[in-house]
Amino acid sequence: MLFVSQQKKAERLEVCKSCEHYNPTTRSCGTLLKRKKVKGGTLCGCFMPAKASLKAEACPLKKWPALITPEDLQQLRDFLGPLEKFISREQNLKLTELYNRTYHTNESPSNCESCVRNMIENLKKVAYADSGAYVWKETERVHESLATEKKDTESLQE
Repeated sequence: MLFVSQQKKAERLEVCKSCEHYNPTTRSCGTLLKRKKVKGGTLCGCFMPAKASLKAEACPLKKWPALITPEDLQQLRDFLGPLEKFISREQNLKLTELYNRTYHTNESPSNCESCVRNMIENLKKVAYADSGAYVWKETERVHESLATEKKDTESLQE
């Protein structure tokens, strides 16, 4: 899966909320949708409840790490790219090892074709997911929702 546990998400968000750059109104890292350079890095402007839930994401100020490293992603892509319809025993062992590292599980190699296909498909979701695009899409959705909410509030006050 691409997402961290609810506990890990809550831990990450607590770190965010204690950061001087966290905006509690928009629940973003700095100004929503705007990147800003600060001492120690560049604020991402992401909607943090979305970003904190993704394994491949990390705090831009290095306050919490990605759980899937760029090296892991590259290794997944290198492995998955040339896979044929039928995989060898060695490839099955490597597939299972990568799956267990990615998903923090303890699966055994399987001869079941659908089980192996599921592992491959799940790893492809991780290897080729554009989590940054997901975070920005979710951030834009929340930004639009906040703008609508503000407009509704203003019209009620009139």
